[in-house]
Amino acid sequence: MGPVVTTIIRVRYGETDQMGVVYYGNYLSWFEIGRTEYCRSLSTPYSEWEEQGFFLPAVEAYVRYKNPLSMTRESISRRASGR
Repeated sequence: MGPVVTTIIRVRYGETDQMGVVYYGNYLSWFEIGRTEYCRSLSTPYSEWEEQGFFLPAVEAYVRYKNPLSMTRESISRRASGR
């Protein structure tokens, strides 16, 4: 298994609805932040991978929303590569 990378994202006002709960579409943007940080942890920024001809398109996403996030809460995300 590869390195485990932890990314902390604090929910901002503009990412919530009128009830102060995060709009579901924002999670995918946060996943991309995590993927970028994971690539960075491998000492190779994602942009350099693209320059070398390697692309990592997101072709499918599945999200299970277990607990709602609200404004000013932190989201902690951990990523690891597995085979």
